[in-house]
Amino acid sequence: MRKMVVTDLFVARISAKKNIIGAEGSTRGRCEAERGSRCRFYIDQSESPPMTEDLESRACMVSLTGKEILAKTVHHSEITQLLLSCDVELEKDREEVISSGCSKGFRVPVFGK
Repeated sequence: MRKMVVTDLFVARISAKKNIIGAEGSTRGRCEAERGSRCRFYIDQSESPPMTEDLESRACMVSLTGKEILAKTVHHSEITQLLLSCDVELEKDREEVISSGCSKGFRVPVFGK
């Protein structure tokens, strides 16, 4: 399968429901694009693979708890700055996948250790 990154055909945009969460709280990330098959969500400083969700009605959603975020990131203080980003893939055919390229990151502070 061949993969191309084409940022001028369609753009992924990221947002989150809550701008600040605690270790016991949660937020929902939303990735939007005009077209595509699936979204991949990335957490900066995470060695985990991206979270993949199907694109439905021009958007994908992912739920993240503060505990999940703290477990997946490297943090050295009481506040961890999560940078959530996404990209969208469009399967052109079985042999070719086009990617939107990564969205700008959305910063969410997470309180707790």
